[in-house]
Amino acid sequence: MHRRIIAYHLDPEAHWVADLECGHGQHVRHDPPWQVRPWVITEAGRASHLGTVLDCRLCDEAAAAAVPAATSNTGGEIMTHQAEAETGTRRHVPSEGVDNWITHTDIASSDPGATKAWCERVMGWRFMEPFPMDGGEYHLFAYAEKGGGGIRGIGQGEAPHCVPYVHVPDAREAFRRAIGAGALAVSAPTRVMEGVTIAVVRAPGGVLIGFSGP
Repeated sequence: MHRRIIAYHLDPEAHWVADLECGHGQHVRHDPPWQVRPWVITEAGRASHLGTVLDCRLCDEAAAAAVPAATSNTGGEIMTHQAEAETGTRRHVPSEGVDNWITHTDIASSDPGATKAWCERVMGWRFMEPFPMDGGEYHLFAYAEKGGGGIRGIGQGEAPHCVPYVHVPDAREAFRRAIGAGALAVSAPTRVMEGVTIAVVRAPGGVLIGFSGP
């Protein structure tokens, strides 16, 4: 996804890293003939490239990993696994009375199995059979009739974290309002199945918030 450069910093090896508006960083080395960016070696050159758009791979990976959050059977959008297995399609049943509730939490762990076992032991969360996704299995859990989430492994360059997904009546409108109120776009509204759209923003203070709904 395209993200603007908003600042720079040096890594421990004295290479320049562009700070992107999404909160991720991306190296912008000048290492000819492989990487030619003479502008990065001067303060004026770096300043002239503020606002330049780079392609953020970490945002792409986060968007791909978020898909199960909108299609699980523990949150505001319920997926019937049997129907998927028999027909190859996903059918969901919208939950009622959960608008603006956190109905799904996506947990990215460096050891999903250990995290799952700990949650079962400490919180008593109920887990379903995991289903495969890129990078490993997704472990769905429920802690209430209309609340739950999933545990997955972290992607390359990703740190362990959690993203709460809020069920909203209109994901695109919620995303627009969030950006208007000062949030930064992380994952633009993406339709992942019929009637389900997801989006992720970085709210003031740096926290990630997801939206899931029609």
